[in-house]
Amino acid sequence: MSTGIYPLKITFHLDQGAGTCFDPYNPIHLDSLIFWAMLPFSMTQKVLQRTETPDDIPLPLLEVSTQGRRMWKASALFIPGENGDMPTDVRFFRKKFNTANISEARGNVTLASGTFRDHNDPIKVLHIPEVIAYTFGNCHRLEQVVKRIPAIGVKRHRGLGRVEGVTVEKISDDKSLVSDGVAMRWLPDENGLRKVRTKPPYWNLIDRVQCCEIGENYQL
Repeated sequence: MSTGIYPLKITFHLDQGAGTCFDPYNPIHLDSLIFWAMLPFSMTQKVLQRTETPDDIPLPLLEVSTQGRRMWKASALFIPGENGDMPTDVRFFRKKFNTANISEARGNVTLASGTFRDHNDPIKVLHIPEVIAYTFGNCHRLEQVVKRIPAIGVKRHRGLGRVEGVTVEKISDDKSLVSDGVAMRWLPDENGLRKVRTKPPYWNLIDRVQCCEIGENYQL
């Protein structure tokens, strides 16, 4: 990676009309998006189970060690401004049972409960213009990578979370891990309530440790 790395602010400009399904209390981490965007260009395994050790893909970010755990200098994604002012609506998506399980059926099949439950899932949609994140990395390379990200959040295949543009700008202060004494991402904390990896893929079960929640007081 080039040594020309800087503190950066990345802004994802979203389709505000369509809306985005984004949970501000369990936000996506920037390095997980970058990991996803670069995965097809790596030689790593393409299909990974949660209990299998993932390959480590080099990202155009500064890697550091905190409390003996390696991580990329990349924050979670945040919604600018006051979250209480966000226009929202609730949409319902039909959840049908997996027909592959039909061979397990015995007797009368009920769609009201159990394996073959057929129901509507409520999804909260936020009509937000953008989400932001902070990192420390190679500005030019990151611009190339983040522009490959087509959408953010869940139900992307239904048109939610569409990214209309991305802005990468240099800033004076490094806010990738901690800002004003609070955690900007999951960071190792033996008293933390969340058990998670410190590098993507975060859904994987290997090498998880206790971490603080985003927004908690934290001293590096």
